[in-house]
Amino acid sequence: MKFKDLYNEHYKLIYSIVFRFIHNKEETEDICQETFLKLYEYISNGKEINNVKSWLITLSLNNCKDKYKKQTKYRFIKDHVHSSKLQYSDPDSMYEINEKAQILSSAIDQMPQKEKEMLILYQEGMSYKEIGEICNVNYTSVGKTLSRVILKLKKKSI
Repeated sequence: MKFKDLYNEHYKLIYSIVFRFIHNKEETEDICQETFLKLYEYISNGKEINNVKSWLITLSLNNCKDKYKKQTKYRFIKDHVHSSKLQYSDPDSMYEINEKAQILSSAIDQMPQKEKEMLILYQEGMSYKEIGEICNVNYTSVGKTLSRVILKLKKKSI
């Protein structure tokens, strides 16, 4: 497959995943550019990739980690807590939703790295097999881990 086709097919997904970790448009664009530059260099040298999607996701996650490895705390996106499209006419219910969103965001911040990665990839619609491949874990344990993570988040947000 040509680079342009691979770029067009995978850019939105890679951007979405990186943005959910970085939560900064410019830095997300930089990491995506680095990721696709590495892909271009790799295929230009005649090397083949069996699963381009998994390869790109793994590379982009590694680029996120590399970019911020010297910081004591990664910045991770806490979106999808509530939809920005919803409109609330009642200020009390909006306050309650914002309060729950802050609790959930804090809980996500405290999650181990691997669990955050699995949760974000799951929210991006990845299969357990894909998540296992990308996170370097047996796909049969992905479901158990995600169930445990979601249960922990529910308990903290109640």
